[in-house]
Amino acid sequence: MIIIKSKYFGDIDIDKIEECYECELQYKSAIIFPLLLFEKAYFSTKKIQEKDVKAADFLIDNFEQYIDNSYKPIIKSFNKKGEVFEYIEHHFEEFDKTDLTKLGVDSEQSKKKLLEAILSKMHFTGMIIDPTKEEEALTLDFTISKELTQYIIAIKMNKEGKVSQIEMES
Repeated sequence: MIIIKSKYFGDIDIDKIEECYECELQYKSAIIFPLLLFEKAYFSTKKIQEKDVKAADFLIDNFEQYIDNSYKPIIKSFNKKGEVFEYIEHHFEEFDKTDLTKLGVDSEQSKKKLLEAILSKMHFTGMIIDPTKEEEALTLDFTISKELTQYIIAIKMNKEGKVSQIEMES
């Protein structure tokens, strides 16, 4: 039995990988529960290594910086009519006046202003770490409202915290 210690997830037995590990962190005024996965190791015979656990700890050490750095690519995707724009426009088309009021958006404005107002409600909701994936080692989830939509914007980052992909997911 080989145990690798994680600052956040405790002891990890590399011979008995669990499907998911969870810890509790403070982020601003909220408590979040990051998930740690070793998908390639869990679903195959590949063993995790100490460097995988250290990479996960490193990503959590810097998670607030990665969240803050995610807003620039979110706005860029919106302005370039990418995934974020499609996400916002989808909700603009789906939401009625009551939904917009619940979101805190004044429905009596131009479409452009409404889309921007909905975008301004985008906020961080959770994260998944999988250090066995090179380009998706960290996924940060953002939404405009957990109560009004099941869809999220997933910002996927490599092990260095650089954005590799932005997707709308449910």
